[in-house]
Amino acid sequence: MKITPLWTKRLANERRVRARTPVFADNILYQVFHYDKGSFFESVMLALDCETGTEHWRTTVAHVANEPVVGPDGTIYLCSFEGSVLAYDRNGRLRWKAPAANRNMGVPCLAGSERLVVAEIGQGHRTWCLDAQSGAVLWTFDSGGFSYPIAATAETVVHATVVDGTRFGESTPHLFVMSADSGRCLWSTTYEQYLFMPVIVDDLVVVGARGALLAYYLADGRPAARLVLPPDAAVKVLVPLPDGFLLADDLGTIRRVVLSRKRSFFRSSVALVELWTTSFPNEMLGRPVVLGSMVLVLDKEGNLHILNIDDGSRVASHSRNGDTGAGGLTVWGARLAVANGRTLDVYRQSDLVIGQRPLKE
Repeated sequence: MKITPLWTKRLANERRVRARTPVFADNILYQVFHYDKGSFFESVMLALDCETGTEHWRTTVAHVANEPVVGPDGTIYLCSFEGSVLAYDRNGRLRWKAPAANRNMGVPCLAGSERLVVAEIGQGHRTWCLDAQSGAVLWTFDSGGFSYPIAATAETVVHATVVDGTRFGESTPHLFVMSADSGRCLWSTTYEQYLFMPVIVDDLVVVGARGALLAYYLADGRPAARLVLPPDAAVKVLVPLPDGFLLADDLGTIRRVVLSRKRSFFRSSVALVELWTTSFPNEMLGRPVVLGSMVLVLDKEGNLHILNIDDGSRVASHSRNGDTGAGGLTVWGARLAVANGRTLDVYRQSDLVIGQRPLKE
């Protein structure tokens, strides 16, 4: 089944274009594409009207850039593999550029409204905390290896890091929990398999691993719960829900997991319970998103799949423009933005649900 987007934006005339996950904020959709430019790389960030696709402004970055993050005051933060964070105002004017790390930088994360935290990836080993208004370096933390995406509150910064060993080929996955104010390590723990994206939920840190989903108490690192998964499944994406999470692994599997708590007079306990599992033949791009009662999944061929959030049944699949490559999807109100390859499509929720019928396996 094909669906017609409300509007489409394509980045023409560039080679080997790859999209980042789009970001909605204040009726603007921010879309980053990176591509080959001569013998190197370049990226462009577009600011587009959510309803019409009209381009308000664009800016280019002379390297590979990640998806942007938008602060509460409308500042747009963008990291690049040059080793810098760039901050733009709502009109696309550069406010500041920092810190010149000379390492690939991951997606930044706001720790409250005053601090921006970003970790080096690839061959990096430091985590940087910057003043969100000026870009001044507030602290750095030497993690000893490359890190995965960061979770943060105004008080706490969390990330999973593969710490280099003393000999080539030796490494140990760590989970670091740090003070957002000073960068001091509050606690850390190791795990026998790789750890990926953490999420902070109230008094817990929940993190995906290879072969498991793990929960720790945020205050002191005590293990709280563990859900055993197939040993070859690496949970690289966690999407918080009111009662738990959606998990996406590198085998093309989506799971819905409930986080339950039991309290008694003497003790309390936490459990992670799997509700349903759905598998796809193709690798997924970006993060699954929830729109009403639907779970939306983008595969590497650019096709859009719709699941029922209650039981994981496949409701519909939509073929799109045929673009392949990196990308992602996000929702804003009743709008869905889907980016992959050189194409960005925006859909109405009503376009996705009309005429749906459960698919036969």
